[in-house]
Amino acid sequence: EYEDQKMAHLVFGRHTLDEDQDVGYGPARYLTIAEVQELNQALNQITDEEMRKRFSPEECEANDIYPSFWLEEDANDLWDYISDHLQLLRKAYQTAADRKEAMITYLN
Repeated sequence: EYEDQKMAHLVFGRHTLDEDQDVGYGPARYLTIAEVQELNQALNQITDEEMRKRFSPEECEANDIYPSFWLEEDANDLWDYISDHLQLLRKAYQTAADRKEAMITYLN
């Protein structure tokens, strides 16, 4: 797996708990303790500045990434929105890593 593909597991997990269970947008997924540790380390190695450089409203729109208003909003306002949620994601992973916990993920 490429590093960027691993980062997709931050939100969507890696393993499916129960394929027949729908919790909103499909089944819940999970990450093992080791995977949480690995992703926390990877997340900590990417600075907010690097993430900002990688952010492209055009690519989000072209790839039909939810929500579909990427080109209608100011790029700086969009980044502020993403940055706020990135900090929440960083905190959640750091907390789980510090506590040596696995993580369950789902979209609802």
